[in-house]
Amino acid sequence: MPQPVEFIRVTRDERGVALPMALFTLLLMTSLSIAFLTLGQTEPVVSNNHMRGAQARVLAEAGVERAVWALTNGGLAPPGAATLAGSPYDGLTFLTVGTATGGFTVKITGVSSFEVLVETEGWTPSVGRAAVTGYDASDARSKAHRRVQTPVIKLPNFGDTPCALCVKGDLEVKGSASISSTADTSCGNKYGVTTSGTLCLGEACDPSDSQWGNSGSVNGSTDADPDDNQPDDYQRLVAASTFDPFTLTASQLDALRAIARDYGSYYAGDQSFNSSNRIPSGKPIVFIDGNMATSGNPYSGGTFNGWLIVVGSATLAGNGTINGMLYATDDIQSSSGTNTINGVVISQNTTNNSGIDTTTTGNMTINYNCANAKGNNNFAQGWFPKPGGWKEPSG
Repeated sequence: MPQPVEFIRVTRDERGVALPMALFTLLLMTSLSIAFLTLGQTEPVVSNNHMRGAQARVLAEAGVERAVWALTNGGLAPPGAATLAGSPYDGLTFLTVGTATGGFTVKITGVSSFEVLVETEGWTPSVGRAAVTGYDASDARSKAHRRVQTPVIKLPNFGDTPCALCVKGDLEVKGSASISSTADTSCGNKYGVTTSGTLCLGEACDPSDSQWGNSGSVNGSTDADPDDNQPDDYQRLVAASTFDPFTLTASQLDALRAIARDYGSYYAGDQSFNSSNRIPSGKPIVFIDGNMATSGNPYSGGTFNGWLIVVGSATLAGNGTINGMLYATDDIQSSSGTNTINGVVISQNTTNNSGIDTTTTGNMTINYNCANAKGNNNFAQGWFPKPGGWKEPSG
C-alpha cells in the first residue's frame, strides 16, 4: 500500500491537465465559430439562389398554364405542323405576372390539329436573354431561370361525330340490329351510319337491290321521315378524311392509356370478358391494348358507364349495356347476345381487312347519346399537358 506522502505526490502530478484541456477546447470552439461564421455569410446567398430557382420554376409552370388558356379560351388556333405561333407565343416576348417577381416566355410549336409542343422559360427577377422583348441590359441584378417543355394535346370532341355508328371501311347491318340517332339531337342531327366503304343493309349491298333493308334498321335524325333505311338515314362511300376529326392519334392514345393506368383499368394484350372476368365498374375509361371479346354477362351490374378503348378488334357476343363510347382501332363484330350502346361506336379499321370489316347483327342496338359520347365531363374538353410528357431541361 502506498504511503500517504507518495499518494499526495501522485495527485499533485495531475494538476497540470486542466489548463491544456481548456486551451484545446477553446481552440476547437474557435475553429467551429469561424466555420459557422463562414457558413453564416454564404448561407443567405445559397438560400436566395434556391428561392429564385423555385420562383423561376413556378413562373415556367405558369407559362404552360398561359399556353393552355390561350389554346382553350384565348382564341389561339393551334399552328400548323412545325410552325411557330405568332407573338406573344413565339418565345421572344417576356410576359410578366403583375408583380416584381419576374415573368416567363412561351413558345408554341404546332405538331397536329390536336397537339402542340409548349416550351416555357421562367425568369426572376427579370429576363436575361437579349433576344427577348423586355430585356434590360442595364439591369445588373442576378437572375435565375428554369425551363419546362411538354406536349399539350386535345381529345377529339366525339359529340361532333356525324353518326351513331361510324365505320372507316365496310359495314354489314342485318338481323335484329338497330342503329338510331333520332332520340338525341342535342349535338346536332346525326346519320344512323357513316361508312367510307360499302354499306350492306339486310341481304344486299346496293340500295337498288330488292333485298336492301329486308332486315336490320338504320335511322338518322337528318330527315323528317320517321321510317328507317331511307337514303337520308345513312352515309356510305364517304372520303376517309371524314374520320380524321375523331380519330385518336398516337399521342391521344398514350394520354388515354396513362389515364386508364391511373384508374387501374388498363389491360395489356388480348382480353376476354365474361361473368367470371368482368369489365370493371365505376371507371370512366377502360383501355385494352389488344383485341377484346365479350360473352355471357361481361359488365358488373349489367352496365358499363364510360369509354371502352380497344387498340385492336372488338367482338361483342355478351349481354349488357354500354353508356358511353366503344372505340376500336380495327373492326367491330357483333353476332350474338343482346348488346345496347347508348352513345357512339367508332371502328377505324386500321388494318384494312378484306371483306366486311364491321358487322352488326344479332340483337345489337346503338342509340346515339351526345353526353355519353363526350364522356359525361370525365375527360378534359379543352387542351391539357400530355401525361408523362413533362420535362424540365437544363440550359
